[in-house]
Amino acid sequence: MGSGKICSDFVGALKDLEAQEVVAVGARSQSSADAFARSLEIEKAYEGYEALAADPEVDVVYIGTIAQTHPDLIRIALAAGKAVLCEKPLALCASDAAALIAEAKEKQLFLMEGMWTRCFPAIRKARELLASGAIGDVVAVCSDFGWPAKPHGEHARTLDPLSG
Repeated sequence: MGSGKICSDFVGALKDLEAQEVVAVGARSQSSADAFARSLEIEKAYEGYEALAADPEVDVVYIGTIAQTHPDLIRIALAAGKAVLCEKPLALCASDAAALIAEAKEKQLFLMEGMWTRCFPAIRKARELLASGAIGDVVAVCSDFGWPAKPHGEHARTLDPLSG
């Protein structure tokens, strides 16, 4: 669900793998969906998200739209019986996120927030060290993560409060 840069990057990476097939894209407009599908050689393009979710060939839905749309799109996908991978944040408040998780559990559907930093080898190693007790009892942690954001251009959306 979505036809922006992050969706393009994600689908491009998926196409380098062999274990799956990207079968459809859904976007707010047919022209946007068509352009995205053409650029990434995707067979089906849908205007709107309900039609994508209703497609019986779609098993998993990836959501890469702006943050405030995530809860509604997750609900559409879950209602259609689809597993969901959603870009961060899952929701803009904890209560919405908890409700989405509860809905996915109730329907026995996979729901994951795309928090890519959890998959870093350094993070996995830190979790392993913590679990094994190799570094003792942790009583406090201070951590930062960031990058040099450009307030205009490619990072402008990340600095918009409405984007979460």
